[in-house]
Amino acid sequence: MTVYEISYDLHEPGQDYEDIHEAIESLGPTFDALESTWLVGVSNKGAGDIADELTGVTDTNDSIVITQIPESGGGRWAYRNVSGGLGDWFDEHL
Repeated sequence: MTVYEISYDLHEPGQDYEDIHEAIESLGPTFDALESTWLVGVSNKGAGDIADELTGVTDTNDSIVITQIPESGGGRWAYRNVSGGLGDWFDEHL
């Protein structure tokens, strides 16, 4: 399983976030890290595949960034002031 960070901006006021949240959650195990930043464990898909899927539930002016997080953090990732068990999620999925 590969872990990706998904960040997005839905630019128009009054956006419905439910569709993008459901699309992200359908990819695999997720962690809602920040308002518009999720971590997701994905099998058999690359960053481009994920971006293409999410583009199907967003408007043409919305922004999406997909970043692969390497296994075994080893100082390559850090976090501060994130609640909800992010460290435990990393330990389980990386």
